[in-house]
Formats: sequence, structure tokens, C-alpha cells
Amino acid sequence: MSEQQTANVDINQILNEMNQLAHQLQNPRVIELKNFIHNLGLEQALAICSKSMETNSHPNVQYLVFTNLASLLHPNIPPALLQNLLNSLLPMAITVNVRVIKIALFRCISLSFYHLLSPETLPIVKPMISQLGESVVIFLSELTHVLNQALDVPMQSQKNFEILVNIFPEYFPIVIDQFFANPSINNYDILNFYLTKLQKPAIEALTAMFENPTPFDVNSFVSQIQNILNSKITGIIPVFLNNATINDSRTNVLKFFSDSVNYGIDPANVLTILNAFLSAPVDLGIVQSMCEMIRRVFISIPQVFNDITFNYLAGVCLELAKNYCLDELDTALNTLSYIFAKLYDMAMTPSDPKFAELIKQLLQLLIRPHPSSLAPKNSIDNNGGNNGENSEEESDNEFEDDEREIENEKRENIIENLVFLTRDNPIPSLQIVSEAFNAHVDCYASEWVLMLLNQFLQLFTDFENEEVLNVTATILTNILASSVIGNFATSSPMIASLICDSFIKLPVNNEGIKAFHLAMSVYPSCDFVMEKAIVLAMRYKFTMDQIPRNAPLSPKILSLIVKLAPTPSVVEWINNLMNSPNLNDLQVAASLIFGLQRANIEFDSTPYALALYQKELFAEALKISRKDPVACSQIIDAASQHHYETDVQQRIILNAIRSATEICFGPLTEKVLLFANLTGNTDMKIFNSISKLFLQHKENIIMRISEANLTDQSLFILKNLLQNLITYELTPYNLLSQLFTSLLFSFERIFPMLDDEFWLLAMKYMMEHDPSILSDSPDILFQFANADFERYKKLMFTVISQVTDTAAPLMDYLHDKIDQDTPEKRRLYSSKLYCVYKAYAYYRSFV
Repeated sequence: MSEQQTANVDINQILNEMNQLAHQLQNPRVIELKNFIHNLGLEQALAICSKSMETNSHPNVQYLVFTNLASLLHPNIPPALLQNLLNSLLPMAITVNVRVIKIALFRCISLSFYHLLSPETLPIVKPMISQLGESVVIFLSELTHVLNQALDVPMQSQKNFEILVNIFPEYFPIVIDQFFANPSINNYDILNFYLTKLQKPAIEALTAMFENPTPFDVNSFVSQIQNILNSKITGIIPVFLNNATINDSRTNVLKFFSDSVNYGIDPANVLTILNAFLSAPVDLGIVQSMCEMIRRVFISIPQVFNDITFNYLAGVCLELAKNYCLDELDTALNTLSYIFAKLYDMAMTPSDPKFAELIKQLLQLLIRPHPSSLAPKNSIDNNGGNNGENSEEESDNEFEDDEREIENEKRENIIENLVFLTRDNPIPSLQIVSEAFNAHVDCYASEWVLMLLNQFLQLFTDFENEEVLNVTATILTNILASSVIGNFATSSPMIASLICDSFIKLPVNNEGIKAFHLAMSVYPSCDFVMEKAIVLAMRYKFTMDQIPRNAPLSPKILSLIVKLAPTPSVVEWINNLMNSPNLNDLQVAASLIFGLQRANIEFDSTPYALALYQKELFAEALKISRKDPVACSQIIDAASQHHYETDVQQRIILNAIRSATEICFGPLTEKVLLFANLTGNTDMKIFNSISKLFLQHKENIIMRISEANLTDQSLFILKNLLQNLITYELTPYNLLSQLFTSLLFSFERIFPMLDDEFWLLAMKYMMEHDPSILSDSPDILFQFANADFERYKKLMFTVISQVTDTAAPLMDYLHDKIDQDTPEKRRLYSSKLYCVYKAYAYYRSFV
């Protein structure tokens, strides 16, 4: 914008129009005005802010103009201008009462302060902050946001250090008092910043970034913070007790206490506060927070586990079991198990009998009919799903199944902890489990019983406790012989699966095969049950010959049986099926052949693949041709001449990719990728399979298998696939990381194919995601910089410019000594890249 245009701006007119649209912040005109005032520059932005205050503009308008001002602040503004800016903003901050305006205003103040601060300006700037009075807490809150983005940026380390050690400690008592007066999440976040970023390791990591190391007594500094904490911390007790009806506030209080213990306060204070918290009336609404606090405090000071702590946890567990609150019970038992393991497993000493006594009481409360409508219905089909007559009922049942699955996960966690806590005296608990099955003739209670017995077998097999295993085996045998178990199994596939799984863990006996026949009679087409049943049957030398040919087993289970127990009669069965005109028979034949291929026998599947190919069953033909590149190539050529429904086409593609993965032959992989037509495909299963295909090529190339070398066309397809998936926000991180790994492995060959559009997408993606979730993906930017630094620098400048007006000074910092290609250098580089980007993105995140 020219100087003439800037001079002619009518600030009053802009504010009047914005006030008229104050309730329509997404209005295109409001967005246009925001962009317009942003382009006016810093001085005009400040003038607009002042005028908005002077004319008492709408709070939404004042928020917009102050956040615009914040977005214009950057490190290269002259110190004199930043100081004048602070002198203008601080008086406004004292008079503003509307919170939303105050936050935006303090955002400007904190950024101006941060950019201005240096060892030279500290004596000037520090007194300015004291003018804020109690509002200093809001200033510190905004300043922590800036620091959270900048603390890992080495070139800011000296400034960050000056702020942390010279500004924050002075206001720590005020922040604590403010939190005690209002234990909100915002006030807690500031305290959490204090107690994490001002820890000894954090300060030492910061000083390690200095170019010129400076002596600093970090122990004395930490003692200063600890003294402040100890002088204030007991005031937390009335705050907790006085907020008895506000669970969010009590949770924040518990988190602050935990942080304080972790930082290091007087153990006497810890015990005083903990006993006060645990002696207060039990509030089930904060059980999760209380348990997290107990665990964290115990980690720091194990001596806090006393009768008061146990009684609290035991009382909570019993109350939760009575009310059937499984989520909270899972948390409470997990905390108790964690403490139990640390106290007794590490010391290898017998546990206190009170743990086993508690478990007996809990078992009596938990093994019972389900208290809600989630109890299993009697109408269940062989697939383990409820029957429904219309789409609406099916939708409801699907939701109910999800609820049951979540509940079962909670039950599994609870049971694992219950059984673990009986470690030193399990027999009384087993007796209760046995009695409960006889007393509560109910499907849901039986699930509890069988899940518990299964876990007893799991744990005490590891402990080699024969007595427990024998008692458990007797109980299971009695259950299997009971008159009701067949009906229960019919109503719950979980029961059938658990019975099979339990007998898998037991020595072979006459009862085990009964468990298999029970599962086979009720759920032959339910893979969830039959996978366990088949593994059990194999322990009894079971073979395919013992299964009725018309049994409705899935292709997956048929393949599993044949793989584990191949017999000559299977080949005869396959031959009969191959002569059938029925599509289902041919698919069963393909599954049987697939199982034989994976059995430890010699078997030639070529004639069968040819027969399926001639019948145009290409998915099945590919499935059994995974070791023959010529056959696969011919099948794909033939399949390319046909058009199928989407589900059939996807099956053919998936089997083609899986065949290419096993064969791992460069030309075949190219043909498969072209056949898959990835441009129009959206099936994430196919993308995951392709990722595995490229990784297999990488592994084989490392092993110097020359046939695995990829063609240029395959690498080009990899590049296009990755480029498309980057733009799809639902693409899993691990899939992208795997594809980046494959691309990086072939970097020298693929580099000429990577255009500017690809690099801009990749750069932005890398910098907008935490390196911890990207694996080694950022290495590719490092390699790009080594390969063509000038082009890389131009594109990186484009990306950085999107988040800061001062991209140029960052380039030298980001790319110094980039020629050292080592894992350590690449990790440092990607970390620097991410931290700098995020720090400067923060300054523009309000536009």
C-alpha cells in the first residue's frame, strides 16, 4: 500500500463499518476489512486500536483490531518503536474491563515485551510490568503462550532464560493467590507452566543452548521457587473443601498439588494436604482426578501410601462397583494395582492381606446381571449380531454393539487388575467366582465368570502355580458340564470364545474337545469364535476331515484349518469344488488352496490358478498365484480388459498388490500400480497395502536382491500417491511416514521427479506437525537442502513467509552447516525447523 493511500485512510469510517458488522464476524466484508487494516502496517494498526478504545467500539471489533496488531509484531521491529508501543498499550490495559478485549490487548503487550526484552533492555522493561497490578496474571498467561512456542528455538534461548529467571519468580505468589481465589483452568495453566518450565532439567536444557555459556546457580533458583511453594501450598486445603460442588475447580486444585509435589515441596506439607483431601467426603465425580493425583504423589513420595490412602481407594472401589461405574472403577483399580506392584513386586515381599479381602468384596458386587438395558438380547444370529427387521433397528443395534465393545474393554482392564491383586492368596477369590456362576444363572454374569477364570489362567500359568491352575480347571469343567451353558453360549459369542480360549490354556483333557463342539454348533460362521475354536481343536489333532463339508465356515477359517492340519482328502474336496459352476464353491476352493500353500507340504497350485483365470475369477486366481510373477502378470492383463462392480474390482486390486508384495519384482509392481488406478481410488486399505509393497521392495533391495529394483514409473506413482495423501486430512500419520520412508530410500532416483508443488506441500506438512509423530519423514527436507540448496531456500522462504513477515533472517539460522548428513544432525535440523515455524506461526495465528 502506498504512503498516499495510507495517509488517506479514514479510521473512523473503518471502525463505523466494523461496528455495524460486529455480530457477523464471518461476513466476507469483515474479512476484507481485517485484511485491509493488516496491510496498513504497524503504526496505523496502533492508531486504529487507540481510536477503538476512545470511541468505545463493540468488544468484537476491539478484539479484532488488537489481534490484528498482535499479528504485525515481530522480532525486527526497532526497540524504540516497541517501547513506545508498550507505553501506549499499558495504560489501556489498566482501564479495560471486558475480558475478551483484555486478552487481545495483553496478547499485544506480551509480544511487544517478548520482542523488546534483552539483557540491555531488562532494567527498562521490568518496571513497566509492575504497572499492571493484578492484571499481571493475564499478561503472564499470554506470555506463556509465546514462550511455549519459542522455548525450543536456540536463537531465542538467552531471551527465554532472562524472562524465566528474572520475571516469573517475582509474580509467582500473586499467581498462586489468584488461583486460590479462582481455581480455573486458565489460572492452573499458568501454574503448570511455572512448575514444568522452571524445573531444574528445563532450565539446564535452556542454558545448554547458549552460544556463550553463562554461570548460573540453578539449585539456588529452584530452592527459591520451592520456598514460595512451601509458604503458600497449605492454603490449597480450604480451596479444595470450599469448591465441593465444582468438580472442574477441584480437578485443577488436584493437578496443581500434584505438580507441586513433583517440583519438590516439604513431605510434611504433602502428607498434611493429602490426608485432608482423602478425609473429605467421597465425591465420585472426581475419582479420575483423585486417582491421578494419588499416583503422581506416590511416584514422588512412596511413603504417602498408608491406611488412609488404602481406605480411600478401597472405599471408592466398593462404591463404584455398587453403582456399576466401570470407567471410574477401571481407573481406581489401575491406581491400586500400580501401587501394589511398586510396593510388593519390586521388594518381592508378601502383600498385605487387605488387598485380597477387598477383591473378594468387589467380586461379589461385580458378578451379577447387567443393571442396564445393555444386557445381551436372546435374538442373536450365528455371526454374533442381533437380528433386526429394518435399517433403523440395525443402526440402533450397531450403536449398542459399540457400547458393549467399549464396556467389555473396561471389564477386561478391571479383571486384569482384580486378578493381579489376588496374587498372594487367589483361592478364596476363585471360590467366590465358582459360587457366583451357580448363584447367578445369567448370561452377562457368566461372561464375568469366564473372563475372570481366563485371566486367572493367564496370570498363574506365568507364575507356574499348579494349585490355582487345577482349581480353575475344575471350575471350567463344571461350567462346561452345566445345563445352562449351552443357552448362554447361544446368546453370547463371547462366552463360546472364552470357553475355547480357557481350554487352550489348560493341559489337554477330555473336556476341551467339548468346548470346540459347543462353539462349532452355535457359531460356525463367526470368525471371532472360530479362530479360538480351531486353535483349541488343533491341540486335539483335529483335521479338516472332521468338519462337515456343508459347515458355514468363512474362507478365512477354512484357510486356517487347512494350514494347521492339511490332509489328502482336502485335495479331493478342492477338485470337486473346482468342477462346480457355483461361484461360492469356487471361492471356497480358492481359500482351501491358499491354506495348503501355507502349510508345510509340497503342493502345486498352478493348474488351479489357471482354471480360476479361465473362469475369469481374477481375485481368486491372484490369491493363489503369489509366488508366480508370470501368472500374476497374465491375470492382471486379462483383468484389465474387464469392468467390474467396485467391491469386486477392489478385491482384485488388493490381491494383486499382495501378490506383488510377496513376489517383489520391479516390472510386476509397476504393472500392479498402473492397474490399481490410484488416482480415482479412495480405499485406505489399498493405500496401506501399497505402503507395505514399497517397504518390502526397500527390504529386498537392502538385501541386494536385484529383482526388487523399482522402475521409474513406480517411483513416479509413489510420488503422486504421497502428494495426494498429504492433502487429505484424514490420512493416518503412520501411512504418510511409511510412504516418506520409501521415497527417501530412493531419493537420488526420485529427486528429479519432485516438482515445486510437491515440495511446498511436503514442507508445510512437516512444519505443521510435531516431529514426534513423523518418524524420519523430515529427513527428506534435509536431503532436498543438500541436493539443491538454492531451490530449497526459495521454496522454504515461500512457506515461512506465510506465517511471518520476517522470513529472510530465519533462513541462515535454519540452514547453517547443513552438509553434515548424520542422524543426529537430521534430528536437530527437523527439530529446529519445527520449533522456528511454530514460534513464528504463533505471531500470525490471529489474523
